[in-house]
Amino acid sequence: VVRLLSWFLLWAAPRAMCRDVRAPKEYPRFHTEQLLSADQVARIRWHARRTLRLSEAKVGSGGIDSDGVSFSYDSRRSRSGGVPGDHHFFSQVYEQLWRLVNETNERLWRFAVAPSTMEIMQYSVYGSDVLGMYDWHEDIGFHSDTSSRVLSATVQLSEETAYEGGDLVFRIGKYEVPAPRAAG
Repeated sequence: VVRLLSWFLLWAAPRAMCRDVRAPKEYPRFHTEQLLSADQVARIRWHARRTLRLSEAKVGSGGIDSDGVSFSYDSRRSRSGGVPGDHHFFSQVYEQLWRLVNETNERLWRFAVAPSTMEIMQYSVYGSDVLGMYDWHEDIGFHSDTSSRVLSATVQLSEETAYEGGDLVFRIGKYEVPAPRAAG
């Protein structure tokens, strides 16, 4: 079983709130960095099991609240649930992830982002019992609420030895680059 905290740090400030565009210092397609300790990962999983309501994951272009988005077993097989930002424990995870993303964004891309414009985190479980998978996709919608996303973040919550397959892979041009499998 693969557990991911996919925080679609898919933020973008509304156009009226955007500051002057600044040239990026670098423009890598992805960035990897250790965020959480093993203890923090275990605490997230513990709270997720007791707090979150997981359901069959939806996929497709649509609203950030999944209204109007359908199920596609050919594209995604997992269970997922929204992570409440106002929950006493998960609010700390949001803050920690925001700090890392904001620091990384300022160091590399320099997009105009703010905590108030980020979407809700998504906790996903890809189980072997349903041949869990998520096919190639981009974390952006077209002509929808998700069309202004600029950044995504995924935190691995399963130990790399706890499953086979299930790699998160970035496609950059014609190259496929696997993300680190270590939890945190």
